[in-house]
Order: sequence, then structure tokens, then C-alpha cells
Amino acid sequence: PENTLLALQAAIDAGADAIELDVQFCQDGTPVVFHDPTLERVTGQPGQLRELTVEDLQRFSAHEPARFGDRFQGTPISTLAEVVDALRDGPPQVLVFVEIKRETLPRHAIPQAVQRVLELCRPLGERAVIISFDDTVVQQTRSLGKSEVGWVLSDWSPAGQDRLETLQPDYVFVDIDLLPPPGTPLWRGPWQWAVYEVNDWRQAQDLAERGLGWIETRAVEAMVKGRQAG
Repeated sequence: PENTLLALQAAIDAGADAIELDVQFCQDGTPVVFHDPTLERVTGQPGQLRELTVEDLQRFSAHEPARFGDRFQGTPISTLAEVVDALRDGPPQVLVFVEIKRETLPRHAIPQAVQRVLELCRPLGERAVIISFDDTVVQQTRSLGKSEVGWVLSDWSPAGQDRLETLQPDYVFVDIDLLPPPGTPLWRGPWQWAVYEVNDWRQAQDLAERGLGWIETRAVEAMVKGRQAG
């Protein structure tokens, strides 16, 4: 199941060059590794993260029942601190992209939240890259100067390009459905491009030829095999 220690370790074991995890915030501001602001899709139970404490979350299982049934029943929702502790002695070459989600993050709390995430990620050293859709989060992280940063594009537009050139992130993440047609040049800058979600090796090859250096995928093993074969 996504955003669990089981999934992150499986990706590393399969040969991923990087892993990506999502951070939301529960009631007391503790960063937890979870994609949605609500619990239903991942746990099968109702609930709003911002209304629950870490102790409350221990009652839930992050087993993605719609995908896996009861196969992973009992998988815990992990805090960011727990995940960092598990990854701190992992392969030094594997990057850890930490996406700070904005649904459970009040705008007035962004500076404190970014600082807390950076402090928790410190054991990962330069392996940690903080990314976000929220350009204020990216700016705040960059201002602290303690981590590489990535911006996740919301749209492909002149306004988005202007904002990107202002932010100057180290990485730019883009949904494959937002990319312009083949033959259209990518926006040039000091950043590396990453595209999600790509699960076909031929498609990954085509994207690489366009200058997209990273892909985010669920099919890690297939991608690694394709690269080795090719």
C-alpha cells in the first residue's frame, strides 16, 4: 500500500533510484506519511486527518482495501519521524522526495511546518528533497537553505513558466497528462524534470528522449528491467 514502510522498502529493494512519500498533518501538527486529507480511500474508514491525533491514527489500518482487499490489513499509518528513522541507514544513493501536501496545512502555519519537516528529515542528509504543489512551501524551504527543493506543476501555462523561473527549483514534477505534445520544447532552466505517473517502459524511453530525466512509477521492477535491457 502507498506511503507505507512496506511500499518504500519494496521500491528500494526493486532498484528504484529514488522514493517519493507524501506528508499531511494531523490535529496536533505532527507530520504523517499519508496522501489524502481523508482516511477513507487508504483505510476504508471515515475520518479527517486534521481532526485526529497521532494516537487516534493508531486505530486505523493503511491497507488500501479497494486495491488489496484484506491482504495488508493491520499496516500502520506512519509518522514522518518513524519513516525517516527506518530510511536513515538505507542506500546512500537513493533520494527521498518528501512532498508536503497543502490540504491539511493552514497557510499561517507553513513556516513552522516546513521547519519541522526539515528537522525531521535531517538524518537523511542530502538525500532528502522537499517538494510541493504549494510555491510558498518551496520558497520557505529554499529560504532556509537546508535542502534541495522541487515544485509540482499545477498546469502548463505561461503563468506557470513565469513562476517556475522565479522559484528556480532543483526539480520540477509534472503530471504526464499536463505535458505539451511531443516536439514542444520543455521549459529550460537549472532544474531536472520528473514526470508522473509512468508505468510503461516504451513511454519512459520516449520521455527520456524529450529531456525528462526522472519518472515516478508504480512499476519499479519493470522499469529497472527495461533500463538494464536497454
